Amino acid sequence: MVVLSMALVGCGAPNRAGTCTTGAEGCPCFTNNTCLTGLTCASKLCVNLGGGGASGGTSGQAGATGSAGSSGASGTTGAAGTSGASGTTGSAGTTGSAGTSGAAGTSGSAGTSGSAGTSGSAGGSGTTGAAGKGGTSGTAGTSGNAGTTGAGGTTGAAGTSGSAGTTATAGTSGTAGTTGSAGTSGTAGTTGSAGTTGSAGTSGTAGTTGSGGAGGSVIGCGTLIDDFEANTGYICKDNGRVGSWFSYHDAASTFFPTGTPSLPSPLPVPRGTSQRALHTYGTEVQYAGIGCSINNVPTNTYNASAYSGITFWIMGTAVAPVVIVQTRSTESTTYGGNCTLATLSCAGNYVAIQGLQGSTWTKVTVPFSSLAGGTAPFNVGEVWSIEFQSGIGAFDLWIDDLSFY
Repeated sequence: MVVLSMALVGCGAPNRAGTCTTGAEGCPCFTNNTCLTGLTCASKLCVNLGGGGASGGTSGQAGATGSAGSSGASGTTGAAGTSGASGTTGSAGTTGSAGTSGAAGTSGSAGTSGSAGTSGSAGGSGTTGAAGKGGTSGTAGTSGNAGTTGAGGTTGAAGTSGSAGTTATAGTSGTAGTTGSAGTSGTAGTTGSAGTTGSAGTSGTAGTTGSGGAGGSVIGCGTLIDDFEANTGYICKDNGRVGSWFSYHDAASTFFPTGTPSLPSPLPVPRGTSQRALHTYGTEVQYAGIGCSINNVPTNTYNASAYSGITFWIMGTAVAPVVIVQTRSTESTTYGGNCTLATLSCAGNYVAIQGLQGSTWTKVTVPFSSLAGGTAPFNVGEVWSIEFQSGIGAFDLWIDDLSFY
């Protein structure tokens, strides 16, 4: 132990008679533990060490245990000096040499990774071979402070991939009939062994798609508007014609079929090769009807000037059946037409259906020149729709093979 002597000559003498000035001899230290020039802060008081306290600053070996960073364990309790006042915080401020950190353990060299297993041969979509067993990881070094990281193990060589299987040639598609059946696809080739991708198999030649079967939208309808055999509720698309069947009636009337498009029904007894026809029945109180648009109305109407009129087959019962050909001029503005009268006052040009029989089919031919009675003259260049109405009372009608002629 080193005993330090300190002369406290005249401690506080100059200020006994008056107010004690902070930082002056014998008075409290400044808040940062310093005093006026020539004085030293010890135990919160400014004193004149007068050079007497030899080695006071060395401050008890800066806390003999030189624990790194512990303010040298001298400052407050440093020996010599009152409460180890040693120098400015007993130069133990040079923090005692930190204990030399234990030599960092050298991290164990990482184990050499095992060679990856050769990929297994694929079965049907080859089962990937089991991966090679990885090398045993090296034992980690004793945690020293950040030891030198061991060199990484060498990655094992990857297994060699098998060659991919050759894809089988696809079967030739079958010949289409009515909406031709697609050909049977060829059996796919067995997938080759997996690995580094082998040479790709040669793709099979695709089968030829069968021609589409005949249906309601087949090109080549000619003069036919609808024979109802497609059972779609849409007219035959050809020569710029598109459209669908629709129905309408007042709230008091009963009417079938409903919905848009209105669908046809199977014939109880086929008419020659015809298996379906439009069947409408119910009771008309104020108004009721069924019809088909001939183009994409209201945007487009149909120019029927290439034809002389329409023809159709009909059978059944009705009080006063008529066929109506609406044009843009006779269709109400409510639906996109040009007729500005009240909606129910607009009327298309029509002709009465003659010769209707309850159980025998009758062919009806209607020249455009015979159409009359509309709220505007018939204009063959702007055909909107063709409609059928039965007249007030009960009705049951079958209509088939509507065409231009």
